[in-house]
Amino acid sequence: MNDRSSDLLLSSEELAKKRRRRIILIVIVTILGLMLLGASLIPNIARDGDAISEDLLYKIISLIENGDEKAFKEMFIPEFTIDDEKVQQIFALYKGTIVSSEKIGNSYSKSVGTSNISCTFLVITTESSYKILINHFENSEKSGLFYFSITTEDTVTLP
Repeated sequence: MNDRSSDLLLSSEELAKKRRRRIILIVIVTILGLMLLGASLIPNIARDGDAISEDLLYKIISLIENGDEKAFKEMFIPEFTIDDEKVQQIFALYKGTIVSSEKIGNSYSKSVGTSNISCTFLVITTESSYKILINHFENSEKSGLFYFSITTEDTVTLP
């Protein structure tokens, strides 16, 4: 009976080792799967950020080219309003119609219910070229710009 008990005990130990190996294998496969899933989501998040930032740029430029100061001011979230004088300076600085734009810097972060975009563009118009920086925030309560600047080679940053 002792021999049989030791055989059963050994079998229990072997079973425990097999279970541990299976658990370790499952954990490793799960971790690798999550890492691959996360890596595949990063390009989609970046692509979303690129599309959103370009949409923002063209919306802002359209407002400036059409002289719609009121709609431009309404793009800012309430905590970061922009005064009329700075809006007028921005609108006076920008000349021509857009010919091309190139993103020269971009940061996009997204977490549960919140996204933040910071992007810099080189914009060429029929009359000049500009460096435009846009910071945009969005969550369930508010969405809008919290910073905007435009510069040319001859100007300082506005605002």
